Amino acid sequence: MTSANALGHFLRTLSGSAVATFLALFPIVDPFGGIPVFFTMTSSWTPRDRYRTALKTGVWVFVILVTFLFFGRFVLHFFGISLPVLKIAGGLIVANTAWGMVTSHARISPEES
Repeated sequence: MTSANALGHFLRTLSGSAVATFLALFPIVDPFGGIPVFFTMTSSWTPRDRYRTALKTGVWVFVILVTFLFFGRFVLHFFGISLPVLKIAGGLIVANTAWGMVTSHARISPEES
């Protein structure tokens, strides 16, 4: 495949990949669940400061996601991490967290009892 064909293929599949990535990340990021937290943390701020902070945060999140969309594989390759290994590590972290939730014991302090 020539570089022109590779670029054409990349550009044709970019929109589909972007939509799939958005749909996969949207429930993880949970912007609607973050709204009450944001308003609680910024309750003493002016509406203008809230707007500027939300806008700045959104721009930075977009920049970071797009950067890793294009350069993520290079970063993983630089550190010698393969994608299957990353998937396994992520699965182990999720499994460990779930196991901790299932087997946790309620810790009640003497003041609460």
